[in-house]
Amino acid sequence: MFVVFVLLSFALFAPVVMLPIIRDHCELLVEESRLQQRNARLHAELNRRIAMRDAFENDAVVNERLAMLDLHYRKPGEDVLTILPNHFQADAAVDAEPTPVFQSVLLIPSDWPESARKAEAWAQRYGLIDLFLNPDVRPAFLLMSGGLLIAAFVLFAPRIPRRRPDPSRPVVLPPRNVTLGPRRTA
Repeated sequence: MFVVFVLLSFALFAPVVMLPIIRDHCELLVEESRLQQRNARLHAELNRRIAMRDAFENDAVVNERLAMLDLHYRKPGEDVLTILPNHFQADAAVDAEPTPVFQSVLLIPSDWPESARKAEAWAQRYGLIDLFLNPDVRPAFLLMSGGLLIAAFVLFAPRIPRRRPDPSRPVVLPPRNVTLGPRRTA
């Protein structure tokens, strides 16, 4: 019974402590992934702008086309028509950030084992994750876990068996009326 109480105490304590840590860790992994993607997009944009700068400095064809588009320069007798799509936005690729796709309540990454995702789905189906992550209920679970552990030790503590005297050995008793000192006898 002692082991049952200790296991029940652990079964209450472990999710209350570990689920917030797992949730925070997974949120940090999602944030790290999002920042890496954003960093890659910004790096690509930087490379594109560097290439444009080099083209502005060195390529006469690019400068001629820019002069025609921006400054409306034309060769004599030439008509220039600018055609842009209706949904054109100048820096939409730089400013718009895609929202991350949430795959679970705990945001478990896709590279984690399948068993972790199955366990999370099972716990979510029965409402256990929300229950153990609820900040109003967590102190009660911690108190119940401590109470179970205390009850295990108080009610069913493993006892060290007392050594029973060997009946084949004689019992040696101290002698009676031996003076140990002034006015003290054994």
